[in-house]
Amino acid sequence: MIHALTKTTLALALMAALPGATSIAGPNAPRVTAPTVIDLQDPIKFSFTGGTASELFGQLSKAYPDFPVVLGQKAKKFEVAGFEARITEPGTIVDLVCGVEGILLGSDALDRATRGMLDYRNVNNELVSITFEPVGFSSQRLAVRVLSIQELLTSGMKIEEIMGTVSAGITLQGENQIGQPAVVRFHQETGVLFSKGSKASNEMIAQTIEALTASAKWRVSPEAIAAKE
Repeated sequence: MIHALTKTTLALALMAALPGATSIAGPNAPRVTAPTVIDLQDPIKFSFTGGTASELFGQLSKAYPDFPVVLGQKAKKFEVAGFEARITEPGTIVDLVCGVEGILLGSDALDRATRGMLDYRNVNNELVSITFEPVGFSSQRLAVRVLSIQELLTSGMKIEEIMGTVSAGITLQGENQIGQPAVVRFHQETGVLFSKGSKASNEMIAQTIEALTASAKWRVSPEAIAAKE
């Protein structure tokens, strides 16, 4: 995910204070305590019994006090089913509950105007804003995403290969999606790709570029060259 929250490995080393005197050989020499390393990336168990999004993220903020989340007024009342998970970072919970269709707690479940899902966006890489979107709004709203494919072109992959793979993904996604398919434009001078479509379409195109980048690196790897020979 979250894309605003960059995954980093954090460690805290705690070392006992050492005596200032010179070490003395023999049984009476001072003992040095090895540093204790706490890996903050170790998974923790996170359980939620069910309730509103406000209750969920309130509980999450207690486990991760430095995790910056802002909930919209409607998002606070969104009903979230209970779950248990082992996570290494709080952003996993955002990915877990956003995009799942549900209702506003206390609303008539048959009223489609109250049905929808939580959506999030990153704000200046400082915090995550979570809002409630009615059914159909997220899928119909179009946005533009900018991607660099210069690394792919530099690796030797042809633009026809790149666009052909992206086009295949758009076609496949369009078979199961209502609405206008994503539109892609390539700016040759800068190696920048623009995609305009729904959030799901833009995400699919970004994942395709990531997969192509991995494939391009494999092409020029020693293992690939040896396999060709």
